[in-house]
Amino acid sequence: MTPRVRTAAAAAITVISLIGSAVVLPASAVAPGALGAKRAVSNGSSAPDGGVAPAVATLPSGATVIAWSGASGAALYLRVRAPGSTTWGALKHYVPSGGYQISGDVYQTVVNLFPLGSSTFLLVWTEKNGSNYRVQAARVAAAAATISPAVISGSETDSEAVWVSVNAAGRAVVVWRKSATQAARIAVLANPTSAWSAAATLATSNVNFPQVAVASNGTFCVQWTAPVSGATIKLTARCRTSATPPTSPATWVTGLPPAKVIATADIVVGIATWSSIAASGNSFTSALSRRVSGTAPVAGAPFASRIALFSLPSAAGTWSSAHLVGPDAQMLLQPVLGGSADGRAVLTYKRLEGSVGSTSSSNAASFETYVVDRGTTGSWSQPVLVAAAAIAVSSATELFITAAVAFGPNGSLVVGGIQSSAGLAPMGITFASTVRPGWGLPVSQSVSWVLPGAYSAAAIAPSGRTTIAVVDISPAGGIVERTTAMPKPFLLSRAKLSKAPKKGVSVACSSAWTDAASRSFTWLRNGSVIGGATSSTYKPTGADQGKGLSCRVKAVNPTGSSISGSLERTVA
Repeated sequence: MTPRVRTAAAAAITVISLIGSAVVLPASAVAPGALGAKRAVSNGSSAPDGGVAPAVATLPSGATVIAWSGASGAALYLRVRAPGSTTWGALKHYVPSGGYQISGDVYQTVVNLFPLGSSTFLLVWTEKNGSNYRVQAARVAAAAATISPAVISGSETDSEAVWVSVNAAGRAVVVWRKSATQAARIAVLANPTSAWSAAATLATSNVNFPQVAVASNGTFCVQWTAPVSGATIKLTARCRTSATPPTSPATWVTGLPPAKVIATADIVVGIATWSSIAASGNSFTSALSRRVSGTAPVAGAPFASRIALFSLPSAAGTWSSAHLVGPDAQMLLQPVLGGSADGRAVLTYKRLEGSVGSTSSSNAASFETYVVDRGTTGSWSQPVLVAAAAIAVSSATELFITAAVAFGPNGSLVVGGIQSSAGLAPMGITFASTVRPGWGLPVSQSVSWVLPGAYSAAAIAPSGRTTIAVVDISPAGGIVERTTAMPKPFLLSRAKLSKAPKKGVSVACSSAWTDAASRSFTWLRNGSVIGGATSSTYKPTGADQGKGLSCRVKAVNPTGSSISGSLERTVA
């Protein structure tokens, strides 16, 4: 399975609709800036917590979590950075019970991490005990409470190839495959505080690499491939067309429309993952790498493939015909789609050329990462080269080093790929802060040397503050991160009174911020400060009757401060 795109709709927070009411919009919030120095998050690559497969997620408040599996699989680790802070909190860990270990390989993401609503993170992972697998999930508070897992796969013992998607409202869908029967299974979280549904079956056989995408309105589509004959497959999707949760969580798949075949195509056997799916607003996009000429890839055998993009305007709609990316003469692989809550979409893919491609009989190959994207309206852009690397085709895991994609505010986007300066190794992850010409020229930033086969992850806060996590192979490395500079507190929603003010009845002053380490409050009567009124709540007195009452909030962090004032309301 293609490594996770770290940009479910829940992580794709847009502030465009809030600009009209914002009092303060720091210039640094327009787009991610330069990445800071590399900092260790674990205790080194040889330490028990120096692991693999880091994942990153950021809440609207700016609270950020990095989670990863220890290299031995004995424990799951995480650290939290509080809003308005530049330091990471204490290391937390979870140790599986009953002889299980954290498990995963290049075909699945080991640790899945997403924002779950406004104050909680969702962790999903797979554990293995011999030939037995189970899917675990845990809610983690921003204060990094104890990780208390729930086995969402139930009593099943052969669950694998887990895929997760979460929307901004906190509806989460997890799909996986039962290796014994090749059935697609699913569990759903209706909202951040609900119980998980019972595991249900979406397809009974011939399922490969199930994937899921959740739309902004709560509908979702599950996609998988199934063999037809030889190298021919069917790309199939099954969608819940209603956004309303069923009365009983156990009936999530009852009454679902039948599965629909998106495409039938020849695939590039044995090279990399073939398909991807993402939600953009309430629509869906599917991608498929399909062979257009040549034979199955073996050393020196020429062939070519293209990326086909399909769109679904809503879960109840019909899949469109393909939009093809790339010329026929190239070998394009490993499509990874991402989507944002406001309807933007991005596709990254790899161009491979060498002994398994069309021009070389050497034991090396070039491996380039490209990006195409689509705004909220309009067509897909032309491909932009993000990174390039030389690889040794004998090391298949190098094909699976994939950098994450993350959406931020005002159209900002961070995307990355494999980069090598000379030779076949070591390699590094390079991130570009923008790719669309309208967003500015691509700005490449080398992040860190990484272990072949490792994943990387990225997340962008609503303020534009970007955090990257990778695996560093140096002895003092382990899990490392690089973060852009913290801007002043960024206003998400203007200060306002909780209700119409009335003498003798307390009223609250509310506002929402990103990266506010602390807040202070001032209350005003007809625009003049009320002495001693510095709490977040105020009880109007007789002196306030008939006067205009308002509040002012000052948010502070080490970088600076920002202020938001409410509208006046007359005290009854």
